[in-house]
Formats: sequence, C-alpha cells, structure tokens
Amino acid sequence: MYGAAILRAAVYDEVSGDRRATLQATLVVVLASLAASTQDYGLGWVPMAWVAGVSVLQWLFWVLIAYEVGCDLLGGDATPGSLMRALGFARVPGILLVLGPVVGGVHFLAHLWTFAAGVIAVRQACGFGTLRAFVTALCGIAPYWIVIFLVLN
Repeated sequence: MYGAAILRAAVYDEVSGDRRATLQATLVVVLASLAASTQDYGLGWVPMAWVAGVSVLQWLFWVLIAYEVGCDLLGGDATPGSLMRALGFARVPGILLVLGPVVGGVHFLAHLWTFAAGVIAVRQACGFGTLRAFVTALCGIAPYWIVIFLVLN
C-alpha cells in the first residue's frame, strides 16, 4: 500500500500482473470506501453503508470505463482483472477520507491523489504512455466526480 501511495510505478506493474493481489486490492477498495463513509457518521449506519457501497460501485465503474476506453479505444493491453487490481491499489489515498470530518480539504486532496495514482495504474496496466493513461483514467473517474459535485453541492 505504501508503494502505491507514493505512486511507485513498479508496484502497479506488480499488482496488475499478480492474480494473488486481487484480494489485497479489494481490501484496499473496501477500506477506502469505509473511510469515505465516515463523512456521514452523524447520519447513522444506513447512510454510511450506502456511501460505502456507492464508493465500491464507483471503483467498478472506473474499472469498466477504463477498460473500454483504454483497451478497446486506445489499444491498451490490460485485462479486466489487471485493471481491477491496479485501480484497486490506486484507491489507497482514499483511506485519508477517514480524516474528512476533522481535517478540512482532505476530500479534495484524496480525490486528486487517487486520480494521480489511477493515471499511473492505468499506464502500467495498459502498457501505454502517460497521456493515454490520463485520458483513460479521467474518462473513468469523471462520472463519479460529476455525481459527487451534483449530490454534495
């Protein structure tokens, strides 16, 4: 997780190619999703569970869109599993969202950091340059950001 958090490309290479890392990537997504739900602590467990579930679904949509854009449109060579693992580890900065209720601005920082990690994850998993990885990651995460903007503002 540390290597993924400091955006070490070799970590994303390793996890995208290692099927044994699937459980670890899933656990990272669950932790980040639970951290995202802490913003709704005062509303009770049901809203927290809802936010956590939506966060996991966002990751799945990010993977799906990144696969379609990166592999089908831009010629990347990732498999759905390799993208799931790489983008799962890209969610490590989302664990900082647990600080959201007490630290201002952490949401913006965590989302920006997650996006940067996502660009590296897509680049390493798909085997192409940074510009195509940026476009791919942006296409995948933009719908989530739009929903957050519309719901939270």
